[in-house]
Amino acid sequence: MKTPLIDSRRLNSFCKDRSQQLAEGAAKRREEAVERINTIEALSPEFTRIDADLAAVPVGQRAKLDEFVKAADERLARIRDNFAKGLWTDLGILPMSPDEADRTNSRSVWRSEQRWRNQQTIQRREKS
Repeated sequence: MKTPLIDSRRLNSFCKDRSQQLAEGAAKRREEAVERINTIEALSPEFTRIDADLAAVPVGQRAKLDEFVKAADERLARIRDNFAKGLWTDLGILPMSPDEADRTNSRSVWRSEQRWRNQQTIQRREKS
């Protein structure tokens, strides 16, 4: 009988030790991430504090800022909730700025209108 090249008990022990080391490292990185996330403050209190300074901002732009702050705060709450529950859900895209949000929304509306027009064209062709 040939001697096995690898002692299966030693290999199993090595794998178990390595997987435990990786799990401990992942748990530590997760704890560090939770600590960093918990140091991030919501934008709305600061946004409310500077409300008087924004009086000169046009209404449309102010609405974009309000939406952006709300979206950022909701994102932060969902991230904290994900960490707390250990359940990860898709957060979607958060624009880098209110102006980018407006461009993204405009593209989205344009695409929706294009799809609607295409559907209308297809329906007209099917009727004829």
